[in-house]
Amino acid sequence: MAKKTEWSTLIDAFLNYQYQLCINNGRYGLRGRIFANLVKLLLIYDNIPFESEVSFKPKPIPTKFIEIARNHGENLKTRKNQYIIDFLIKNDIWLEVTLNEQEAHKKTFKYAHQCKQLIVLYLEKSSFVHRKNVFPNAKIMLVDEYFSTDSLSRYKTHIHSLRKYKGIIP
Repeated sequence: MAKKTEWSTLIDAFLNYQYQLCINNGRYGLRGRIFANLVKLLLIYDNIPFESEVSFKPKPIPTKFIEIARNHGENLKTRKNQYIIDFLIKNDIWLEVTLNEQEAHKKTFKYAHQCKQLIVLYLEKSSFVHRKNVFPNAKIMLVDEYFSTDSLSRYKTHIHSLRKYKGIIP
């Protein structure tokens, strides 16, 4: 049985333009991990202080969130054990990343009721969004809209390649 290539090796290969290694050895979830790593590099480049993969115990859902969701035909649930968010940035802002716009909107229903402010960055627009964000403390943004022009130009090729290899890199 062949040994699986480590995630870090595949992410480094992508960042060093060795796309074929990612295509040949990629496994489900690689594009998402690469995207999260790119966001981490962009945060560092823009000097935005952050912590990665921070764990929080669930809090009771505030009534206003229950009412907002109910007014849109949705029910909110809390996780049983913990929330592990992608990034925590200053002033208790939760930053989540995902590959597509549809999933970004879904994440607001999972996380917005647990934090002061939620920002969900996504890589690619979706042709249709079923459940749109309805929470006042949540923002959905294309990754290109959040970071500085300077940092985006530094990683433009990587972002473009990640979009280009949709369906090729798992």
